[in-house]
Amino acid sequence: MQRHTDLHALESRIYPRLVDIRVELGIGEHQKAAWDVFANALVAVARALERADIKVAEGFADRAPPLPRTLAAQNHLLSVQLTATRMLKAIVDSLYRFLTPPQRQRADRLLPTVLREIAWPSRLVR
Repeated sequence: MQRHTDLHALESRIYPRLVDIRVELGIGEHQKAAWDVFANALVAVARALERADIKVAEGFADRAPPLPRTLAAQNHLLSVQLTATRMLKAIVDSLYRFLTPPQRQRADRLLPTVLREIAWPSRLVR
């Protein structure tokens, strides 16, 4: 899946969406710290995925590389995605502990929209 090559543009789309979701979830003052950790982690994940894509794209700018280099690049991207997935899973679990059951239901519907915004690699994100 193609990601964006401008980190500033990516962040300028993510931040407003996170503000909208926070409002839609009705995040209270007692939930703000958990939300801030989640939002900052999501932006960090978006940056990491984008940097990994840029690094790989720079290596392929001139011509198609030999197969071993292509596979090494794919391995690198998958490694970054796995690390990002583990980090995001832990942060989402932590956030959900602070949400009420109705907020969790809304989060299940709303949070995948921001994951799609960062071109999250999983087909499980609806």
